[in-house]
Amino acid sequence: MTEATTKYQNIEKKQIKVLIKSIYNPYENEYSYYLFLSPTNVGNEILHLFFKKLCMQFHISVWNNYLSNCQEELELTSAFCIYANRKMDKHHFIIGNKDQCVIDYSSLKRQIVSKMNSAGNFSMLFVTDESGKGLFYSYEDSTEYKLLQELKDCVAQKDNATIDRSMQWNFEQRYKFLNLHRYSLVIENMIKENTIDIDEFIPILDKHDIIDYYTAQKNNLYWAEPQSLFEEDIYPLDLAYMARNHELMFYLIKMKASKFSKGRGVRMDGASMQSDFITFMFENAKDVSELALIMKFMSNHSEQIEKETEIVAKGNTYSSRQCINSFGGENIIRTWYKCTLRLQNIEYLELLLKKYKKQLLGLLNTINPYTGNWLSMEKDLSVIDMDLEINKYIKKNIVPFIKSHEFQHTSYKDCGIWGFDARTGRPIRESDLYV
Repeated sequence: MTEATTKYQNIEKKQIKVLIKSIYNPYENEYSYYLFLSPTNVGNEILHLFFKKLCMQFHISVWNNYLSNCQEELELTSAFCIYANRKMDKHHFIIGNKDQCVIDYSSLKRQIVSKMNSAGNFSMLFVTDESGKGLFYSYEDSTEYKLLQELKDCVAQKDNATIDRSMQWNFEQRYKFLNLHRYSLVIENMIKENTIDIDEFIPILDKHDIIDYYTAQKNNLYWAEPQSLFEEDIYPLDLAYMARNHELMFYLIKMKASKFSKGRGVRMDGASMQSDFITFMFENAKDVSELALIMKFMSNHSEQIEKETEIVAKGNTYSSRQCINSFGGENIIRTWYKCTLRLQNIEYLELLLKKYKKQLLGLLNTINPYTGNWLSMEKDLSVIDMDLEINKYIKKNIVPFIKSHEFQHTSYKDCGIWGFDARTGRPIRESDLYV
């Protein structure tokens, strides 16, 4: 690689100048280290989870303005830059000097957070504290309100019974979920105020940076330290799904957000994050415009979706069965169908039948065609009140053909063991070998 090429790549990346300084503490006989940055070239990157963990790894201390006689640690700064550059691809950390790096990490972080808070209005986030006292007005049909009520009910059970492991796990999951959802509301406001980008990692704000902005009763609210909620840096799309914030999810898709990281790899069952997103959106779509957004997302990820929804033969040497390739693909078909029934939309039902006819009709052997519910769960779930037209469509175009499209159990000798037809690509069956 030439020197010119290297220089060009560095210019393409955002340069961030850093400098670590140290001071000797004679009372404890050890050195303390402080990170300084140039405020002219630093953005929200220092609020990423990785940057916070990196500072902890290098034992970066909170700056004290009363300290003086700091020693520049160029070797330590060089190591910091090397490690940061390996982890943050779009940025280029370089060693700055004392004239450039004039503001400490903690102060600069507070400045960035204060600008973010001033751009957003978050005063409607909180509903009640654990005693039931109202703090702010909130709609009772909001997801946050329901999550808080569920957590309070869980706390009541916890107080009135012997705590077993399952109850403790249930409490911890509800607690985390409520905090995830509240954090997503903060990020949603920031995105709409253009203080963070839809395709950049979300900032990790300290709990007090957020709560101090809303209420003095922060100690009475269910709030965890935000950095404890995430294991890695994630994008807004990841957060919208993790927090079950479907309003944020549809807004991001509408604004053409495309990046996500959480669970990016395909799982053991063949499902992917794309199928999780699609299933989540079908479960929460409220009108045709949001259905159109789902179709747009599916189109942008068509290669992965087609792979998950294709019909394949699975089994062993002695027997096999035809089925949808992954559990994620199966969920796409099922939730798409249920969504069209819920919204009473024949147009998208027709599109589903046209695109995935065999997959749908095969699934409907175990699902009620008039509700989309699993037959085993039908007694526990209410039947959907069908519109007359869509009822007629199901009776005419779906119900008569379900059994004829049931997935067939077959043998591997009928699935390509004898080769494939060179012209059509069709598997050569054993019967084709005989004249």
